[in-house]
Amino acid sequence: MGNINVRVPDSIEISLKKSAELNGMTLSEYVRSMLTGEAKPNKLSRVTVESRLENLEESNKAMTDFMRRTYNNMQYNAEFNRIFLSNSMKLLMQDAGMVADAWNQTVQEMEERRSKKR
Repeated sequence: MGNINVRVPDSIEISLKKSAELNGMTLSEYVRSMLTGEAKPNKLSRVTVESRLENLEESNKAMTDFMRRTYNNMQYNAEFNRIFLSNSMKLLMQDAGMVADAWNQTVQEMEERRSKKR
């Protein structure tokens, strides 16, 4: 039997090896079957399909849990900030002079920033 060496990109080699493995063949057997037209479509066993579905379900559960925790953290942070600002405003309102000073300081800082940008 003859021997042929063919150079292919790494991605094609990896794909061919995976396909050969899925079909229970060596790489040589798989490529030979493709060249001779004897290649059969990949048939995934029930066990393989069930295993992949199980992995997807586990990944989905993990992602859902992550999203739920992230959402809860965002809700907590938003509520914390709302309460903090409310309490800060109550304290500031007790001293009108302090509020005026804070306002004037903010205006001054903003004017300084604008003049630096020019």
